[in-house]
Amino acid sequence: MVAWISKKEVEAGIVSFYRKVEGLVISFLVVLGLSLFLVFKEIRRGYRAVALSEDRFRTLVEGMSEVFYVRDKVRGFSYMSPGAEGKLGVPRKELEETIVSLSPFNGEATVEVGEKVLAVREKRREDAFYGLVRDITTECQLTRNLERERSFLDSMVSSLRAGVMVVDGERRVLWMNTYLKEIYELGDEVEGIPCYTLFAHRKSPCPSCYLDPLLAGRKAQEEVITKYYVPLLGGERHFFVRTQKVRMEDKERIVVLCQDITEMKHMEEQMYFMDKLSSLGKLAASVAHELSTPLFVTSTNLETVLRKERLTPSARRLLELSAEELRRSVLLLQKLRWVYRPVSMEKEWVNIDQVLRDVAAILRTYARERKVGLNLEITPVEPFPGYKGPLMQVLLNLVTNAVEASPQGGEVTIRAEEEGGELVLTVRDRGVGIPKEMLDQIFKPFVTTKGGKGAGLGLHLTYKMVEGMGGTIEVESQEGEGSVFRVRLPVERGGEGERKDPDN
Repeated sequence: MVAWISKKEVEAGIVSFYRKVEGLVISFLVVLGLSLFLVFKEIRRGYRAVALSEDRFRTLVEGMSEVFYVRDKVRGFSYMSPGAEGKLGVPRKELEETIVSLSPFNGEATVEVGEKVLAVREKRREDAFYGLVRDITTECQLTRNLERERSFLDSMVSSLRAGVMVVDGERRVLWMNTYLKEIYELGDEVEGIPCYTLFAHRKSPCPSCYLDPLLAGRKAQEEVITKYYVPLLGGERHFFVRTQKVRMEDKERIVVLCQDITEMKHMEEQMYFMDKLSSLGKLAASVAHELSTPLFVTSTNLETVLRKERLTPSARRLLELSAEELRRSVLLLQKLRWVYRPVSMEKEWVNIDQVLRDVAAILRTYARERKVGLNLEITPVEPFPGYKGPLMQVLLNLVTNAVEASPQGGEVTIRAEEEGGELVLTVRDRGVGIPKEMLDQIFKPFVTTKGGKGAGLGLHLTYKMVEGMGGTIEVESQEGEGSVFRVRLPVERGGEGERKDPDN
């Protein structure tokens, strides 16, 4: 059965439908309006945040010492910090051309623009380039100055005639100057090698190492004098060592200074020896002065007794031996007085030919007794102002020693010549010679090659007299082949009118 709907009911249904649709539309529009309001509000807030961020960014960029820029390949520089010219001291156009000329690069670069040095850092993101430019001119100048000073200090330290090195807490060498490398003949690769390996060729630290106090946290010894064997410097040497703890690169290091004081040590020893010798010399001179008179009286009395004829041969022989020993004693005392109270030397005209003949005449009998010949080699030497007395004494000492060193049948040669403004006197023998180890000591007092027969004063006296005359003396000798003593004395020559005959 079909139900019929009236017209009125249809109209009422349509109105109800439209009302429901209208309610939905109104609700939708309200929601849409609210959403749009909220969206626009957020957009406005976003714009404000962006503007605030941009203001802050601009303030930050303008406050930086660097210059910030943004560029791309199409539009070029879209942004550059205001005041770029003032910050960098370079016109903007020249700056832009310089940055473009560096492309392509993604990192850091240093470039000189006129008198300025600029550091450019640039990063690429998508199609844009973001960069910072900083003026590093002052920094570069400071760096160059520091490098120059460092080079100067390195040169100064390297040229020091003292060893300098830096080690760490494990005794590993961090740095060493040139002098220390040279004397130990080390190469450049010393960094990181323990000092005990470099210098002592050990696998463990040296016993009683001067670094121990510092490494143990104690105070370093202020003065350490130690011995090291350095072949390049001639063997064992004395070194003065100082150590100091310093901080380098926030780490504790030890600086070691080694100074060769071998010569100073030798000088101290010589000064000590000379001081003792001076005291001994004063005593010897005093004793010589006190003994000279009684010995001279005794010698004179013996000679008086020897002139008497009523003496048995044995008694005469004993007296002659006693007189000879007295003469030797008197000569020794005279030498002692010469060494420590030398006679004054005054210049006079010297005929060296006559001096050599006088010396030969004085010693000829003595040489004949020992069966040794004397040979004079005289080249023409004009008379000159000099010290005749000391000169004769020098020759007497040298020739006497040469005669005593010569075997029977030997010969002593005495030669005089003028060479380059110097008088050269040579005394040569073919005797026993002087041991090599004694050649450096031969002119020192109390050094003798005659054993108990010599006092060791003759050559020392000779050396002092030659030195007093402004000359030098040298010796060449070989055991078993003889010796050559050579004396060089300056010869002063005046004008022709000033020369005189020494006999007048």
